[in-house]
Amino acid sequence: MIMKLRLLLELERGSSWKETRLYATYLGWYKASKMLKEKGIIEEKGIDNKGRKIWGLTDKGKKIVELLKELRELIGDDFEVEIRSK
Repeated sequence: MIMKLRLLLELERGSSWKETRLYATYLGWYKASKMLKEKGIIEEKGIDNKGRKIWGLTDKGKKIVELLKELRELIGDDFEVEIRSK
């Protein structure tokens, strides 16, 4: 699974899977969210007005985003930062 920095930046604000618009299907989001929850990177932050769960970053997730932003600053914005799971 490849997780893009863009997804974590969306979740930094707190978003439902529909709002991130990064996954065309719920299955793609389900796989990503399962891994992120298991690793302690995201957690449920509430429910939106349509009854969808809102996800946000844990302290661990916020630290990862900070580190990835630093990497992006060092190498430039013309590179996409992603994390690959085994």
